[in-house]
Amino acid sequence: PVSDDNDNWLQIGGDGMWKFGLLYSEQIGTGNKPDWSTSIITRDWKDTFYCSKINLIEFEIGTKNYDQCLTACEDKGGLLASKAQIIDYLDSTSQGGDSWTPV
Repeated sequence: PVSDDNDNWLQIGGDGMWKFGLLYSEQIGTGNKPDWSTSIITRDWKDTFYCSKINLIEFEIGTKNYDQCLTACEDKGGLLASKAQIIDYLDSTSQGGDSWTPV
């Protein structure tokens, strides 16, 4: 999840058909949300989320869905990180594979 938009996800992998640094809605089309975003099942392609307070902090997603990641950040006194914050944090470097993080 990212703080840029409700229930949007950022590609931080960037292999194959998915491009690093683009939101799901930018790759699929505005208004489209991933059907797996509300799932509380572990998925290979969603393994981390980032919270922003003063510095970005990375957490394992586990079985969390978008809303649970958002709440976890708020419980820690922060917010979901934005697309720009995550790309900067990752130094504009793909993490490889197919990997999504909520924004």
